[in-house]
Amino acid sequence: MKKLLVCVVVLSAFVVGSVTSAWSYTYVDRFNRAVAIEGGGNGSFMSTKGNHSGIDNTFNWSSDGCSDPWFARIVIPVAIGHTVFDSQCQQHDFGWRNFGPHGGNLSSYESTRVWTNNIFRNNMYNRCGVWWIRYAGQEAPCDFTADLFYSAVQLASW
Repeated sequence: MKKLLVCVVVLSAFVVGSVTSAWSYTYVDRFNRAVAIEGGGNGSFMSTKGNHSGIDNTFNWSSDGCSDPWFARIVIPVAIGHTVFDSQCQQHDFGWRNFGPHGGNLSSYESTRVWTNNIFRNNMYNRCGVWWIRYAGQEAPCDFTADLFYSAVQLASW
């Protein structure tokens, strides 16, 4: 009977410990991890998004891709940008949903909004610099489209 009681106590401690550890992340832990995710490269972000666990499960990973008003899609560069910049838009959505006041509210300061938008712009410029876009002579139109997307998020604010 004592052995059974010891086994139950040990098993209970293990189960309770593993459940509570999932909810024991502090604001600072979450903020620092979100900064690392948002500030990392786009490839790193997409890898983490596709295979996250632990503290990463506490974040809002939802995304509506490159959203804009329906009438903006008649502009050819914007329509192309939806395809070319999809993963960059997903990373930007992560920043807005976890830092902004409409989501995780980790930091809704103006400087954080500008930082998130600048990462978005830089990620799009990096995408425009890939060999097949440069080789096709499309880097300038791609950069122009990136500037349109960046201007849109700057105006939208949070």
